[in-house]
Amino acid sequence: MEAHGLKSVLKNIGATALGNKAMLLEIAALDGECEYCKSEYPAFKTSILALHEKLETALRPAQETPKKPADKELLSKGINEAKTAAEAFDSLLALGIMSPLKDYTFDGTTDELIGKTIFALEEFNYESALEFIDRLEENINGAGG
Repeated sequence: MEAHGLKSVLKNIGATALGNKAMLLEIAALDGECEYCKSEYPAFKTSILALHEKLETALRPAQETPKKPADKELLSKGINEAKTAAEAFDSLLALGIMSPLKDYTFDGTTDELIGKTIFALEEFNYESALEFIDRLEENINGAGG
């Protein structure tokens, strides 16, 4: 039985009652009180497994929402509008146009350029944002023509 190691871990994560129960089981085992251990261990094990399940659920990473399929027309329109906004140094408008585009899946290059454009706009780096927008235009025109 690993009650010795469990008691500290349980108390460290806030499961004080279980930590105390682990301590009692450890003391009973060291004192040779087998009947106590046999009678108390099943409930302790059930509680540990329930805690494990709760922690696993709480710590499980959230599943990403699947991205929408590519909408080239929306992308082309968005790029043109974002370019106009970035040329006018209107980061909020450009971000409002570009940010929804990351909910779509295009191709790896386009997805990456959308992310880089958004980052540049968030940093008020209009020169880089416009360079990425130009590359997006080239990528679309190259893929479509």
